[in-house]
Amino acid sequence: MRTMTKTLSALACLVALPAFSAAEDVLPTAGDEIEKFRSAGDWVIYRNVTRGHCFASKAGDVGLIQMGFTKDEGAAYLGAFLQDWPVEEGNRPIHVVVNETVYSGDVSAVTQASNGWSGGYILVNNKDFVRDVEKADELVAFPDSPNTFILDMSDSSNTIFEIRKCTGEMRES
Repeated sequence: MRTMTKTLSALACLVALPAFSAAEDVLPTAGDEIEKFRSAGDWVIYRNVTRGHCFASKAGDVGLIQMGFTKDEGAAYLGAFLQDWPVEEGNRPIHVVVNETVYSGDVSAVTQASNGWSGGYILVNNKDFVRDVEKADELVAFPDSPNTFILDMSDSSNTIFEIRKCTGEMRES
């Protein structure tokens, strides 16, 4: 298996694990009002003023990872993006391994992020997935396939704490 910086060319295959409806109300988009909240290690925490919740972003040599929650924490998302990568439409299965647990779903949506980034999100309402990501140093997508890649999730526990803190402060104001 390869590391994130060597495998981000496969990330366009990672698009969405549909677990709830109205994803357009959850995911950050290029037109949203976004403000920096603070840094947490290699991650930057942002306030999505438009959607009323916070998310974290981590850029590598070649790609970008984002993760966040809805404001009520009823759903979470994890996104992976490449610079100027052609995005493929269509449905296909996806498998993700986090802390030796395999999570499966169907790829169903793609997105074009701002500044030439393209890729997509895994959308989840499974609290076990979130707990596994909090404990993980890496996430393996598409295990045992030619498109296997590893995302560096180091310091994700602190990052998820900061996302929750940021969103909590937004709810209080």
